[in-house]
Amino acid sequence: MRRLGCPVPENLNPLSPNGFKFSLERIPDLTYFIQEIEIPAISLPDIGINTPFSKIPITGETMRFDTLTIKFLIDGDMKNYIALFRWLRGMGFPQNNEQYVEQIQYPNSLTENSAAMSDGTLEVLGNTNSTIQTIQFVDCVITSLNALTFLSTSTDVNYLIGHATFEYSYYDFI
Repeated sequence: MRRLGCPVPENLNPLSPNGFKFSLERIPDLTYFIQEIEIPAISLPDIGINTPFSKIPITGETMRFDTLTIKFLIDGDMKNYIALFRWLRGMGFPQNNEQYVEQIQYPNSLTENSAAMSDGTLEVLGNTNSTIQTIQFVDCVITSLNALTFLSTSTDVNYLIGHATFEYSYYDFI
């Protein structure tokens, strides 16, 4: 039954949280191992005007995007973890400048800055596993990679999960 003034949405199905695909241009093999990703929070902090009585909220001008964190299964050869490790290491070049040079010679890099970055794409899948939304993360830069714990006392096989965190310029629904 339809109430007056209240249109019925076209799609009444709720969104499932387990239908997604994430890819980084720089590390395409990572796509098949992503276990968890969160669309980061965004905010537009108010700058406000203080008065003797109260603060009057006024919208700010600078968006804040929270960090992007992914959780992924580490493949049997550790290739996806090592690729992220080398990307991060190359930006900090802890041993020599050659580690940095390897990173800025990344294929398709137009500038030295673009070599440190990689766009990411999150595809949200519907109930038929077709893409219903695409979210583009622009200029992702890896900022951290978690520690890995190997444990010989476990009786069950618990596969290793990697966590990587990224900063980025912005994201948008495309």
